[in-house]
Amino acid sequence: MLNNALISDYTLTDNIPQYQNQTWSGETITRMVGTQYFSLSFKVTLNKKDRAELANFLALYGNGKPFDMSLGWWGTYSGSQNAVIQATAARAAGATSIAVNSNSLEVGNLVQFNGHKKLYRVLANTGTTITIFPGLVNSIQTSEVMKYNNLQGSFILTPQNSAYQLPSTNVIEFTVQATENIRG
Repeated sequence: MLNNALISDYTLTDNIPQYQNQTWSGETITRMVGTQYFSLSFKVTLNKKDRAELANFLALYGNGKPFDMSLGWWGTYSGSQNAVIQATAARAAGATSIAVNSNSLEVGNLVQFNGHKKLYRVLANTGTTITIFPGLVNSIQTSEVMKYNNLQGSFILTPQNSAYQLPSTNVIEFTVQATENIRG
């Protein structure tokens, strides 16, 4: 993607579409309104001799074409699970409870399914059923593999004010902002 550039200041943001209010009786109510998605921001630093690589990246992905990018250490698993996790039953889009083979995946980890690239967070795990958030955006099939290590998200560039500021200096610093391609 950007082979001759230094990637730094990588920030992954979890955008949970929720709001909270307090009733007259003092009860707090939290509601989810829509699909959760991730966004990312990172700085690209490169020499002017490598500017064609940045120009190529912007030409390929500047018009809404998704690109895949590693989640860095957020996508690197560090728990005790060491075997393949597979769905033991098909589930339709919207489902949050996934029947899987025996596993020890910890709550809080990010996962994906082989059939699509949306990122999900594990909310609960009984060893044979995993609860995820948000609900599935695409259906999954029986025996579909749940990926939990070396995750790569699918993202779409989100330019600031529909303009890219490209400095004309010997060392170019460019900030990339992107939003998860939730249907990817």
